[in-house]
Amino acid sequence: MICILNFSNSDHNITFSQSNYDPYGTAGINFGTTDSSIMDNTGTTHVLNNNLKKTDFSVEVYPNPFKENITISYDLKKESDVNIEVYDLLGKKIANLVSTTQKEGKYNINLNAAKLEMNQSIYFVKLTIGKTTYLKRIVNSK
Repeated sequence: MICILNFSNSDHNITFSQSNYDPYGTAGINFGTTDSSIMDNTGTTHVLNNNLKKTDFSVEVYPNPFKENITISYDLKKESDVNIEVYDLLGKKIANLVSTTQKEGKYNINLNAAKLEMNQSIYFVKLTIGKTTYLKRIVNSK
């Protein structure tokens, strides 16, 4: 199994990999041609690419790579609990950008790398809406 990233807390134990083999039975992994997703030990589905289908939201993260600012743009199809977090390459949370219930509509969140002291590196934006999580790799190219 090739592990890309691991997020663990009291509610979720999520291991992202490129294999269907899971000796601990904690994750069901589906890497298809258009959808890549993983289900963690709580039953939450995590979407690993931009091809979101049959969901209650759509999302874009741009520009990527970025130097100073990056925009997280999402469109909710219905009122939902929204949580947006940023993690470094080691899985340490460096920011919690949104944690609230939001009504149907379009939203834009601007992330400033200097304010968060983000060095030139790879980061992950974790956008959770309801029981679905979207994970996007972003690159700060300074």
